[in-house]
Amino acid sequence: MSTNIVFEVQDTNQDADVLEAKRQQMQAKLNARLDARKQQSEASKSSEADSNAVGEKVTQFLRGFDYARLQAEEKLNSWKNIDATELGKYFDALSARVAEMRENLATASIYLSTFDVQTCQSTIDRLVAAVEATRNEAIPKKKFSFAAARRKVASNATPSPADPTPAPILTSLVPKVKEIRNRSNETIQIPGSEESGGEPNIGDLTIDNMTDCVVHITKVTTAIRINNVTRCKFLVAPTNGSIFIENCKDCKFVSASRQIRIHETYQTDFYIFTLSRPTIENCNGLRFSAYNLRSTNIDSLLEECMFKSDQNRWNDVQDFNWLK
Repeated sequence: MSTNIVFEVQDTNQDADVLEAKRQQMQAKLNARLDARKQQSEASKSSEADSNAVGEKVTQFLRGFDYARLQAEEKLNSWKNIDATELGKYFDALSARVAEMRENLATASIYLSTFDVQTCQSTIDRLVAAVEATRNEAIPKKKFSFAAARRKVASNATPSPADPTPAPILTSLVPKVKEIRNRSNETIQIPGSEESGGEPNIGDLTIDNMTDCVVHITKVTTAIRINNVTRCKFLVAPTNGSIFIENCKDCKFVSASRQIRIHETYQTDFYIFTLSRPTIENCNGLRFSAYNLRSTNIDSLLEECMFKSDQNRWNDVQDFNWLK
C-alpha cells in the first residue's frame, strides 16, 4: 500500500503583498493618530492664546475704567473752582464722560465676567447719582408753585359731574423722571408738558414692567434701560449713549442710539439707528428696519448727537447665540 504525499509551494509574492498592505494600514492609523494629537496640541495652544488675549483685554478695560472713574471723581470734587457761568457746560461734559463709561462697559461686556459687569455698572450708577446731586447743589433749581393758579381756578370754575365710566386709555405727562415702573394701558410722554422747556436732555432713564402702553420720549437721553414690557410701543428721540432692552414681547421700538443690546425678547419690531452693530441674545421673532421717526425737531436732535444717516448699522445684527 503506497501513500501519496502532496507538497504545496506557497506563493511568496502574494504573502509579501499582504504584509505590505497590513504595514500600510498600520502606518495610516499611526499617521492619523499623530495628526489628531498634533491638532489637539495646536487647538490647546490656540485656546490658551485666546484665553490670554481675553485676560489681557479684561485687564486693559478695568485699568482704563478705573482711571476714568478717578477722573470723574476728581471733576466732581473740583466744581467749586469753576466760574458760575460755566457750571452748566462743566456738568454736561462730566455727564457725557460717565455716559461714555457706560457705553464702553456695554461693549466690553462681551468678554467681562458677570461680577465685573455688575461691579462696573454699580460704579456708573453711583457716579450718575453723584453728578446729579452735585449739579443740584452747584446750580439750585428755582422753585415753582402752582398754588396761586389753583386758587384762582377753584374760585371761578364750576365743577363738572364725574364721568362714571373711566377712559380705557389714560394719558400721563411725566416730568424729568429717572424711572417709570408698573404702568398699563397708558400713553406716556417724557418729559411732560410742564418740562417742555428747560434743560436740553433728560439723562438716564429706566422703564420697567409695562403692558399695553405707548411711550413718547421727546428729548435726548444719555442712556435707556427697558425691562419686562409687553405689547408696548416706544417712540424715542435720539439717545446719546446705549439702549439696553430685556424681557420684552410683542412690542415696537423706534429708537436712535450709539449702541443697542437686546436680550430675552420675542416677536418684536425694531426701527433703529445705531452707530455700532445691534447685538441680540436669547431672542426670537425679531425684525429690523431703519429709524423712521418723524417730528418737527428730529433732524436737529440727530445732529446734536452727531448721528449721520450713512453711519446707520441697523441691518448688521450680531447674534451672540449664533456666535456661541
